[in-house]
Amino acid sequence: MTNASSDSPTLPAESRLVTPRSFLADLVPRGREQWLLLTALFVFVTGWRFILNRIVDDAMITYRYAENIALGYGFVYNLGEPVLGTTTPLYTVLLSLPILVGIPPWYFSLGLDCLLMTGLLWMVLRVVWRDLGVAATTAAALAIAHSPFLLMPLGGMETAVFMFLCYFALRCATVGLTRAAALLAFLSFATRPEGAVTMMLVALMAAIEWKPLRFNRQCWKSWAILGGCTGAYIAAITWYFGSPIPQSVVAKHFQGAVAGGVLFIDDFFANQFMPMDHIIGSRFFSPWGILEYVGLIVVWRRSANLRPFIVWLTCYVLFMMAGKAPSYLWYYTPLYPIRMVLLGVAGLAIVEWVMRALKYQPATWSRVAYTAAVLIATGVINLKVQFDIHKDFVLNRYPTVYYKKYEEAGKFLGRRAAPHEEVMAGEIGYLGYFSKIRLFDIIGLVSPEALEGDEAKSEWDWMKLRRSEWVMLNYPVETSWVGIPQHVPQLYSIAGTWEDGYFRTYLLRRREKPLPAIKKGFGVGFLPSRSQAGYGVVGGDGRLITMNFAP
Repeated sequence: MTNASSDSPTLPAESRLVTPRSFLADLVPRGREQWLLLTALFVFVTGWRFILNRIVDDAMITYRYAENIALGYGFVYNLGEPVLGTTTPLYTVLLSLPILVGIPPWYFSLGLDCLLMTGLLWMVLRVVWRDLGVAATTAAALAIAHSPFLLMPLGGMETAVFMFLCYFALRCATVGLTRAAALLAFLSFATRPEGAVTMMLVALMAAIEWKPLRFNRQCWKSWAILGGCTGAYIAAITWYFGSPIPQSVVAKHFQGAVAGGVLFIDDFFANQFMPMDHIIGSRFFSPWGILEYVGLIVVWRRSANLRPFIVWLTCYVLFMMAGKAPSYLWYYTPLYPIRMVLLGVAGLAIVEWVMRALKYQPATWSRVAYTAAVLIATGVINLKVQFDIHKDFVLNRYPTVYYKKYEEAGKFLGRRAAPHEEVMAGEIGYLGYFSKIRLFDIIGLVSPEALEGDEAKSEWDWMKLRRSEWVMLNYPVETSWVGIPQHVPQLYSIAGTWEDGYFRTYLLRRREKPLPAIKKGFGVGFLPSRSQAGYGVVGGDGRLITMNFAP
């Protein structure tokens, strides 16, 4: 593998003379090959964004916050209740801007994903091109195409903004633009709490010059930007919401501790790159994982400009481990661009080692061809494995249909519910955005009172304690009977049902006058069926007595 191409970069120690203008100019593609690569990246990202264009439920929570900001109600989910139920304040404010001019936030966020993901991948591959050459760049680009389901951010989420800010900050710090890096690192922190990792790394890079190793006396300027912006941000958040910690973080940790959920680090090691892991069932040291470690060694030795990205990846994982972060897909996405580059570089290095052992010295493009053949072959298998796993998400558009019933339930509430009424639910994104009424979240993302006490209460407990005017429940279609307390049919009737083929959503309406208590029997059954929905009472003899409580 050649160490650099003809337009190789200056190393960080020498690049202290880089100006912002020359740095930005250097990001512009040079030559037909680089423009072709940038175009291919944009087509790849845009194509997969079109295929995976679903807007997840969590994104709709942020959209409701953004809409309330745009309408002048403030940074609130329920009007008059300042609770930071989203982990991304900066992205929320950004989304309020297109809403002000009448652009739906989902169009804006999906379009922003395409631009920022293309820019991010180009930024990384540009460094690979200059430090490791065109062959390594081609191999890295092919590796990136291996896992689009893992690379692409979930629709509507802030992941692309967060990734772009982190990577751009690291790149600026690498070439000596530490004050710009400090500002970008702070913005990444305002986008997601994990941006603290980027801030700490940028602060360290601003203070230490590696060649020669010495302390940079001018680092106080970057530290002042980081400290001043972060202090003002935390003070403002604390003043407005009462706490600098997002309620969504508190809720996820509380629910994860109660439910014993899977942690970030478990999935990080259990889900190395496909397809080999799924074929052989390996966990920690899969062939794909070993290849990644080989790439890490090669890149560390041959590219000083890529080392900060590797350090950031390591610190990010350690940060998640220390915080006992739960396993969510959008927590892993920022890691994949660098991990895939390591994978591609390792593949090329192994091809070169084998050829050297065979005393065969092909031209650059021959090495690229051999590496590309291997990566394309494994990539086809990989996409087949991923497609089999995610085919419901691609062919049947299942998530779109799944969320569609929540959208319809929300619009139903918007038409039927009075402004002062409240709906209680567990999945609140689509329901809350389209209903506009007050929402009580039993998970606790926007309702801190749901986390009071030492134990998480079930929806049945909250229905009896809170008696919200409306309640949304969700059960698999094939469920024949779900045990529920007797007070549920006494207090609520079914107002509507929606089905997606897998799950059925029930919208319950509180009765004006509760029904008398059912003396006989020990439980009440819930009867989901494709033809009707109703409640049933289980008698003392175990027989199911159907009772339709629909109004």
